[in-house]
Amino acid sequence: MPRRLRYYGTFDFPWPLPVCAAALGITETVRIGEHELYLSFPIAGSEALTFPPKDGIPAKLDPPGNYRIPVRHRPEKEWGRRTGRDFYYISTVAFSVLLPSHKESGFPPGIYELREGFFGWFQIVQDWAAAWSAQQLGVKTSENGSALTLYANGKLWSHGGRLTVRMPSRAMTERQVRGALQRASRGEHLPIEHRMLLSARSAYEAGDYRKSVIDAATGVEVALASYISDHLGSRQTPRDFIDKMIVDVNGLSSLFSLCVRLGWKTEISQKRLNNELTNVRNKAAHAGYTPKQDEAQMVRKHAHAIVGSLSLLPDC
Repeated sequence: MPRRLRYYGTFDFPWPLPVCAAALGITETVRIGEHELYLSFPIAGSEALTFPPKDGIPAKLDPPGNYRIPVRHRPEKEWGRRTGRDFYYISTVAFSVLLPSHKESGFPPGIYELREGFFGWFQIVQDWAAAWSAQQLGVKTSENGSALTLYANGKLWSHGGRLTVRMPSRAMTERQVRGALQRASRGEHLPIEHRMLLSARSAYEAGDYRKSVIDAATGVEVALASYISDHLGSRQTPRDFIDKMIVDVNGLSSLFSLCVRLGWKTEISQKRLNNELTNVRNKAAHAGYTPKQDEAQMVRKHAHAIVGSLSLLPDC
């Protein structure tokens, strides 16, 4: 078995994580693919201790105390900023990882797999963070570079990549930050119905009301079908029968009606659902209809109420 050495490096997040003060300086062991890493979050140095800043520019955060890359080799990093009394953006974290040793002039083995695994891992972190931070996706979406930097044998090895930037509006708690990191390590994605609500919000804010309506309604369908499956499954109903029933039920309106018959309580009437959600979605999906803004807003309102009632999002 090849000898393994501990290497130190940084991850530049493609999307800054919004956190509260309690999440600064935390350390967490995570798994990315086959690699176990020890992450360290930046801290608030003297510049970030006071708020608001005198010059009006958000104060920079400092690297974590256990940042092990020698000073003379340290690349310029934007670790994060303080933008509110209890609101910070984390842009970079330090990490350490055990990798097979390599020749002095060679490239550290495993860094390619680590880099590729990072983007899939962080996408899961990003989705949970977006849901917990009440993220406002905004009309302007852009791409921002992300890089893994590894220090080995007096050299810095860097590999980049890109992900979509989506700016949030509320800081995550320390428990939520740790929860997002661990869920990503387990490959536990944000539930599909909540991911569809995020997609609907993004489309709505970009002015794509047709996509917003379709995605929001899809989230409702998934939540309704999951409720039926869980409810009947708890009664020891055969799985094949449950799956066939859900497939045979004709559309969103019928799924809604079946959930009510199974005991689900909701303040939304069947008539209102049909008029303000189902019919709008069907015209958008099947007739190429572009809903008006108020129609899309009402669909999203109903979708959030239904999904929130049927599929509670864990708080961390």
